[in-house]
Amino acid sequence: ENVELFPLALDRVRGWSNLSGHFGSNGGLVSGDASSLRSGWSEIVPTFALDDLVEGQVHFLKIDVEGAEGRVVAGAQGILETSRPIVTTELSLEMLPRVSGISGEEYLDGFEALGYRISLLNRETGQPDPPITATKLLADWRDPLQIEDLLLLPPGH
Repeated sequence: ENVELFPLALDRVRGWSNLSGHFGSNGGLVSGDASSLRSGWSEIVPTFALDDLVEGQVHFLKIDVEGAEGRVVAGAQGILETSRPIVTTELSLEMLPRVSGISGEEYLDGFEALGYRISLLNRETGQPDPPITATKLLADWRDPLQIEDLLLLPPGH
């Protein structure tokens, strides 16, 4: 009853993007060049900034969008600054620059600038590890193809 589905993709701004449903994968945003469009493996979808779609207080955001996390967060700055929601986000140091055009450091620095504390969600326990700085987390990153889930807590949580 409290869920509403929208046939669109979240991004920095309102516009259009090329979305592929990669066979055997979760899909994701792909290049909008002519060969990608002619391949038949993608479709053009409308994009909107989350800030333009949501009114009122936001308590929690879960962001797992195959490297487009930076784009979604760029379109949710108003929500992050005013609502200060708890955020869980996937992080791939390979996909984030390729799809969002920013580094893992830039992505996490944006949250730290807003006062968020970063914790790795432990796959074995299902619980967050103790808070860690973005610098330390990235220095300990084992493999560029590694994908992790993070818990980002705003000030006061």
